[in-house]
Amino acid sequence: TDEKFLRQLQLTKYSIEFVDAEAPRIDNLLAEDNVLINYIVDPPGNKYEAETRGINDETGKCKNDDEGSTETPYALISDDTSSGMGSPGYQLVVNIIRSAVVGEDAIVFCVRNTLFDSGDEAVTGHDTIVTGKFLFNGEFQIEGIVPAVPDPSDVDRFGFDKGYEVEAYQCTTDPPHIETSLPVTQISKLGLCVITIGDDTLMDSVVVFEINQGILKQGCVENSIPVPGLGSYNCQLSKPGSDIVGSLCFLEIAVTNPFFDN
Repeated sequence: TDEKFLRQLQLTKYSIEFVDAEAPRIDNLLAEDNVLINYIVDPPGNKYEAETRGINDETGKCKNDDEGSTETPYALISDDTSSGMGSPGYQLVVNIIRSAVVGEDAIVFCVRNTLFDSGDEAVTGHDTIVTGKFLFNGEFQIEGIVPAVPDPSDVDRFGFDKGYEVEAYQCTTDPPHIETSLPVTQISKLGLCVITIGDDTLMDSVVVFEINQGILKQGCVENSIPVPGLGSYNCQLSKPGSDIVGSLCFLEIAVTNPFFDN
């Protein structure tokens, strides 16, 4: 019969990495002074959003929503680079607001980046602390860049906690692994299919699998390694109606004699 399981899957690892930054010399001192910051995302092809924020004076880190106004008077990201696709990288054009810097020896602000999955859910983030100053010739100079992945305590603002639902059912041991309810005999093997519910979920491996009947237990997969002679699996398959590899895991189980004696 069909049953739904919430299993521990090996999830896609998302990341945003700082590459470099520069402040090109601006000959026209009345023009906007642009800081160019480059990032790379993994996996490529995912949507990003970026914004400038102020700094928490006590922690020296990027201000969070619960720490008062997050606005900074010093910098704004240009509209055409503040969001887009990382394929695999992207460049932010940060405009330094010269009028806000008058009379200050140095300025510091934060650039907060957020990466989204294909379901448009935030999955990871990256904060970049930028310190700079204007030289006597009017050129803006970067004095320091501190890239940092947000603290674990800030993880909730990126929505890292996400459930991945799969469905499991008995299926034939021969391809294409059709759903079945045929009884398992001592000379046959049990086929089990596990399919993903959402298209943004992929399965890489089976971490652990066992069958049990009362006090009887039989380990079939342990630490992602099949138990020789008792179990095997293949997660590089596509579920019915899909061409996405990793949307179907097939397990083949050899049920031992004690299960038939009970």
